[in-house]
Amino acid sequence: MLGFGLMAGLFGFVPAQAAILYVDKDNGCPGTGTSQAPYCRIQNAFNVASAGDTIRIRDSATPYDESATAARSGTSVNP
Repeated sequence: MLGFGLMAGLFGFVPAQAAILYVDKDNGCPGTGTSQAPYCRIQNAFNVASAGDTIRIRDSATPYDESATAARSGTSVNP
């Protein structure tokens, strides 16, 4: 019997790896969304996030003062 990974490769289906995106408004812009170079705005993370991704917003001494709109919706199994 073929393993799932081999079967997925044969049929062109490879499950996407969920990403963790980081936001820290006190970090320099634009950032890359990693923990070492987080995005400086929540909207930047929303613009690249896909279904199943996690956005971690770092605490700050002052509130985040921005409006943000999710560009995509869905779940990791139903994008």
